Amino acid sequence: YCVYDAKGTMFEQDTYDEQGECLFCLYMSDWDEDGVYDHIYEDFYENGQVVLSTLKDEEGNVEHRTEYEYLANGEKKKETRYDHLGRLKGWKTYDENGDPLAYADYSDWRGDDAFESYEEGTYYLDEDGFHRQRPSLYLEFDEQGEVVIRGVYTYYDNGELKEYCETDANGVIVDWES
Repeated sequence: YCVYDAKGTMFEQDTYDEQGECLFCLYMSDWDEDGVYDHIYEDFYENGQVVLSTLKDEEGNVEHRTEYEYLANGEKKKETRYDHLGRLKGWKTYDENGDPLAYADYSDWRGDDAFESYEEGTYYLDEDGFHRQRPSLYLEFDEQGEVVIRGVYTYYDNGELKEYCETDANGVIVDWES
């Protein structure tokens, strides 16, 4: 299945097996709406579910990719993200109902291909029925990749923050809330 724009350029292609199950989807988009397709999405499927999703720039360079794992009941089990260099960028796990359980994220604030921070934690359902992140560990790195800040969060049984303790590279407490 292919879709073409008014200029005759194909911007979507879907491939199916003999039973009609989707195997591969390619979609090109124009995020800044300048008439040039500047992003390419590629999705690979198994058993009707996306197992690998890749975003590429207009030259075909990978910007990031995401791998998906599923439970026997078809619900998402894990989502693992990688950056344009193939490094682990983060992950999320899900329960048997598809609700998020835990996460981890690396961040590149400076945009220099060096991770500046890492956070991991769990999710909880708030009073509005939305899943919110509850961090348990926060790390901040210098340009050499060494940990310069370590933050640890603890919570009461009701989910309220109990304590946050932040230490520097030498283990000296620089911030503490209780």
